[in-house]
Amino acid sequence: DLLSRYKNDSQYTVKTVPSMHSYRLMMNLEKVPALAGVNVRQAMAYAIDRQKLVDTVARGSATVSSMGYVPAESSWYNPAVEQYAHSTDKALSLLGGKTYSFALLTDNSGDSTKTAELIKLDLAKIGITVTVKSVESKTRDNAVKTGEYELLLINSGGMGGDPDYLADVYGANAGTLKGWTNETVFSLLNKQASEQDAAARKDMIWEAQKIISQEVPMLMLYGAVDNFVFRQDKYDGWMCCYDHNKVDHNKLSYLIRKS
Repeated sequence: DLLSRYKNDSQYTVKTVPSMHSYRLMMNLEKVPALAGVNVRQAMAYAIDRQKLVDTVARGSATVSSMGYVPAESSWYNPAVEQYAHSTDKALSLLGGKTYSFALLTDNSGDSTKTAELIKLDLAKIGITVTVKSVESKTRDNAVKTGEYELLLINSGGMGGDPDYLADVYGANAGTLKGWTNETVFSLLNKQASEQDAAARKDMIWEAQKIISQEVPMLMLYGAVDNFVFRQDKYDGWMCCYDHNKVDHNKLSYLIRKS
């Protein structure tokens, strides 16, 4: 909210960078058989107004996340992934009149609880009743490991750098997404790890993103945008690493440069 005063003051520079984090809605396909239906997951993707989450919860300082996981800011991002523009009508059509009830586990931070409540309201419009339970973050994090949840809201990072990180989330041995399997994605993510041809590897990463976005094994929501303000007359050497957005964490920010 204070950002405008710095943007309009020539004494200051505002550096805006993506956080390489994203809120995501995890779905336990093992525990809830209804979620195994891709039409239900796609319906939820259409029903949740992710831009509203950006505008309301993050107050505009965020971007809608890619349903293919790789951030749009990455050179590895596939722009052909399914976008899921908000459409209650499309969501209702996919559900075909069926209704569902799910429990949603979240941590008790302000942004998380607001996000969960807005998701609840959006899903209610298509006949999905959501019961929100907020707990301490350690309890929520433990549920990710044990699988003791139906829906789970979490904000996680590690989305910068080489897209081999896709295997840590969607790979055959990842174990993160309960009950979801896709042999084509598993194969692509396994093969890309040893592919020496850059173009061929990119094709594999792009194809994996496309399938992931269609399957929606995890619903990607929004990622914060971080703003750093500094007085350029005092120091103008702040920079990010290619895979990390905190300018004050980067050792290169503290090197004295000779012109």
